[in-house]
Amino acid sequence: MVRIDAIIFGYRKISVSPDMISVVSSRFIRAGIISSIDGDGKIIVRERDIKKAREILSGISFEESKMLGLLGAIKRLKHKKAILISSLIGAIIVFLASSLVWDIRIDGNDSLTDAQITEALSESNFSVGDVWLLCDRSRIESDFLRNLSEISWININKRGTVAYVSVMEKNSQNDTENEHPEGYANLVASCDCIIEEITVISGTPQVKAGDVVKKGDVLILGLKPIESGGGLCYAEGRVIGRMSEEVSVEVEREHEVRRVERKKLSEININFFNFSINIFKLYGNSVNGCDIIKNIKVFSLFGEKRLPFSISTSYVLEYDSTPESYDDTQIVKIASERLSVKMLSLLSDADLVKIKTDGRYTDKGYQMRSQILLTREVAEASPIVLN
Repeated sequence: MVRIDAIIFGYRKISVSPDMISVVSSRFIRAGIISSIDGDGKIIVRERDIKKAREILSGISFEESKMLGLLGAIKRLKHKKAILISSLIGAIIVFLASSLVWDIRIDGNDSLTDAQITEALSESNFSVGDVWLLCDRSRIESDFLRNLSEISWININKRGTVAYVSVMEKNSQNDTENEHPEGYANLVASCDCIIEEITVISGTPQVKAGDVVKKGDVLILGLKPIESGGGLCYAEGRVIGRMSEEVSVEVEREHEVRRVERKKLSEININFFNFSINIFKLYGNSVNGCDIIKNIKVFSLFGEKRLPFSISTSYVLEYDSTPESYDDTQIVKIASERLSVKMLSLLSDADLVKIKTDGRYTDKGYQMRSQILLTREVAEASPIVLN
C-alpha cells in the first residue's frame, strides 16, 4: 500500500529480481528509507528518498519507474503544456511569417532604378516587413503616384509573400507617335471569373485582384490616366482570371467493334517518273466512302540505286461489326482516357489549380466527370466606337 505522503509528494517503483527483494528491503530499513512492496513485487520508494536508494542499489541490477503520484502527474502535465504552447507559438509564427511582405520585385522601369521605386514605395507606407492584411493597395498606389511624378501608373500584385510591382513611366513623346494602328479599345472579360492578377501596359484598370466579373465587363479602360495626360488609347495588359469548369464523359457498356474482314483490290498503277498508267480500277459505290490503303513497291539496281518506276496497289477495307461489352475495369479505363483528352484540350491555354473527379455506373454504362478550378488570361479587346 502506498503511503498518503508518497501519493501527494511523489514516489517511484523499483524492480529487482525476486531473490533480491528481501535484501534490498533490509538495506533500505538500515538506511532509514521507508519503503513498501506492492502486489507485483515492486518496491515503492518516496521521491525524496530516491537518490539515497540509488546509492544503496549500486552494483545491483534494477529498473526505476518515472515519478508517480500527484506531483509526478503535475510535472508531466507541465511538460505536455510546454509542448502545446510551443506548437501554438510555432503556428502563430508561421502564420505571421506568411502574412508579411518578404520581398518586393519591380518591373516596367527603364530610366528609374529599383532603389528609387522602392524608396517611393516606402514613402507611401509600403515596404518589406509590412503585413499584407493591413496594406490598402489602392491607397498605396495613389500615394506612390503623387510621390514619384515620373511614373504614370503602378500596380501591386500579391503572390504568396512576394509583392510584384509593375510600373509604367511617363513618355514625353507626342501622343500621335504612340497611337495604336487599330484605333481605341477597352479590354473586357471573355468569361465570368474572379480576377487573380492584372498588369496594365496602357489604359486605366477598372478591377483589382479578388474582384468578381461577368463576361463583357471592362477590365482595362481605353483611357490614359490623368497623370499621363489623359485621352483615349488602345488598352493593353494582361489579366488572369480564376474560373470553374466541368468536364464529363459517358461510355456505353454495350458497343460494336469493327474489324477488317478482308482487303479488296481496287486499283493498280504503274508509275514512271512523273507519269502514272492505270492498269486496273474498281468502279462503283463499293469504293466511295470506304477506307483505302495503298502500297507502293519500288525497284532498285543491285539494291543501291533506285530506279525511276514503281507499282502502286490500292485496297478497299471491308469491315465486320461484332457486338461486345466492356467489363467494369475496361469501362472505367476508357472513361478515364477520354476524360484526360478533354481536360488536356481545356487546359491547353490555362493553368490547373485544383481538380476533383468522380464517377458512377449508369444504366447504360459509366459516367465520369471532373470539377476543374483553373486560371487563364481573360482579357479581350473591345473596340471603342466614336460617333
